Amino acid sequence: MTGVYIGQTIKTAESRWKEHLASALNGTRPREGKGALYDCIRAFGPEEFVIEEVAKAYSRLELDRLEDLYIDSSEALSKGLNQVRAPSTGRTAAIQGSVAVRGKEIHYSSRADLCRQVGVSYSSLSHRVNSMDESLAEAIEYLLQLGEKETPKIVAFRKEYSTYAELASDKKNNRLGFSSQQITARVRNGMTVEEALRTPIRKRSDIEITVNSKKLRFDSIQEAHDELKKVRGLPVYSAVVQRLEKGESPEEAFGFARRPWMKKFESELKLVDSEGYSLVGDLLSHSIPIVVHHTKEVFATKRAFAEEFGLDYTSTADFLKKGRSVEEILKASGHLK
Repeated sequence: MTGVYIGQTIKTAESRWKEHLASALNGTRPREGKGALYDCIRAFGPEEFVIEEVAKAYSRLELDRLEDLYIDSSEALSKGLNQVRAPSTGRTAAIQGSVAVRGKEIHYSSRADLCRQVGVSYSSLSHRVNSMDESLAEAIEYLLQLGEKETPKIVAFRKEYSTYAELASDKKNNRLGFSSQQITARVRNGMTVEEALRTPIRKRSDIEITVNSKKLRFDSIQEAHDELKKVRGLPVYSAVVQRLEKGESPEEAFGFARRPWMKKFESELKLVDSEGYSLVGDLLSHSIPIVVHHTKEVFATKRAFAEEFGLDYTSTADFLKKGRSVEEILKASGHLK
């Protein structure tokens, strides 16, 4: 048997194939031009087919375009098992939006389309917009500037490396066999490069943790988590384990002490701890806190600040980026006189 069938799915290829098998072998009447495919499944058996994922898409428009592309390039209509082209209804997507990038207006149909046009990573852009409270324009500009900068060298034991992957492959300095991701995570959490390479991963055995000035010992991380969650809220077990493996202390990992990355928010947290300021929202590792002194509040993010005062987020972020003070923004909006 020869021939190819091209289809699209928002599930895994394996899941979609199982659906095809169920329909074909149960005698379901095929729809949308799948008759030849189902006939071949029944005639030759599922074991004669090879299932392959040939492309991924990040929008419905891109998914449709890829399906059309592969149907044409593989001649699936004329020589394969596709009997009709997928319906074209709704395949012409309207422009989703536009954004100004370095003086040029970029029109895009999806975030993936935007990333292709400006030449930045889809995952990096999504992370900065969704997790770091940045507008599309801010995130794109940061990533473009990042790409233009020379990547700084990594120095470990007076030896230079271009990347953490290169460092991880140096068995002489990376004697404990850490992966590049593990080394990177440890450095981001406050370790020096040398500490990240020389500090063993904590074994999941007995653990000692100080709670309210009292030292408690447990036979395992799991036991500690089970007992301590009875008296206060804790991070999920998997998060605790991950934090310990990155080199955090038991107190930091379980949430009884501030985590290493919170040191950069020392001045804002001092206001909360010592001067009666309220923290609005949850601080994240990449937060940019906004302090409003006249209300004695620390907003965890620019978005939280804008939403609390009913301000347009994009304009507020732009004003802050240009150097306007919080007081100037609130005076312009009528919140301060």
